[in-house]
Amino acid sequence: MKPFNIVLLMMLVLLAACASAPAQRDQVRQDYPQQADPDRDEVMVFFGYQCGPCHQFYEQELTHWLTTADDNVDTLLVPVVFSSSVEAAARGFHAAELMGANPDFHRSIFVAFQSNPERVATAEQVIELAGHCCGLDQEEFRRLYESEAVDRRMRQAETLTRGHGISMTPSVMVNRELVLDPYDVQMGERLIDLVDNALQGDFPSGRGI
Repeated sequence: MKPFNIVLLMMLVLLAACASAPAQRDQVRQDYPQQADPDRDEVMVFFGYQCGPCHQFYEQELTHWLTTADDNVDTLLVPVVFSSSVEAAARGFHAAELMGANPDFHRSIFVAFQSNPERVATAEQVIELAGHCCGLDQEEFRRLYESEAVDRRMRQAETLTRGHGISMTPSVMVNRELVLDPYDVQMGERLIDLVDNALQGDFPSGRGI
């Protein structure tokens, strides 16, 4: 089997772990209103910290793409909570966003979760990580972590996830209409390539806005 085919097969196997149970320039906009400006494009990335392919997508595709994307594109990250094991990490993401600590905190908690999920399973562990990885004031981080602002962002993320039928990660939604996921990727393509194509009006076969 060719090396690329092996990688693709491994990715598809890992996706099962990322599916839900039934039912500056390189930064992202992190509130979740209705699409802020209909004259601008919007890319919304749904991810889970438990999801290995999400980490790979962020580091290998999205991070570089954010530095080259058109100025007319707004990008938002949406942590999804398919199980209670990632709730503390998701709340930490939102608290870090309010403190302006992403992407540093986001990357650190991804690495921590992928290496040992039990290291970031509780609020106290996430707050401690914020202090160690990014030099954040832990009491201020705790205040935000427990705040209504983070509660609201968590509710908004859940509403978006359920409302748009997001059942696996990573998934990318273009302009609140077209949802792309790794099962749309054909041999030799990358998920981020499909995002670029969709922004130019070229959709996967049988799909369209």
